[in-house]
Amino acid sequence: MNRLALAAAIAVASLGGLRSAVADDKADCSFLEFTATKGKEPAIDPDLKPLEKKLAHSAPFASWNTFRVQTKLDKTLQKSKAEALALKTGTANVILRERSAARVNLGITLDGADGKRVLDAKPDFQTGDWFFVGTSTPNAKDDGHFLALMCK
Repeated sequence: MNRLALAAAIAVASLGGLRSAVADDKADCSFLEFTATKGKEPAIDPDLKPLEKKLAHSAPFASWNTFRVQTKLDKTLQKSKAEALALKTGTANVILRERSAARVNLGITLDGADGKRVLDAKPDFQTGDWFFVGTSTPNAKDDGHFLALMCK
């Protein structure tokens, strides 16, 4: 009977390892599309408050003082499956390339409102930390258009 109990314990332990491997095949991600401009009065959208330190003190964000959320999305990404994000300004496609407990590796493309590709990146960042991709818009004010993302 002890052998049977030991075999059952090993089987349960093996299933636990299988569960964590399967968990690495997906990631729950949050996306915030936002604009960055230079205004008379500094303003940060309430949805961006967790990012306020990065926006106020990090390049290139320190050159702007007004940040407004355009789109807010939560998605569960499956490994190697592209996910389209409908943004207020253009579109994005995101694919989960690799994930571990500590790191997330994505493939991201951003297309502008005119359908032209403005960014193609493969960021690797810490799980649970915010990562930014984006560009300056080609206008006289050099406004910014960004996508902040965080995956768990």
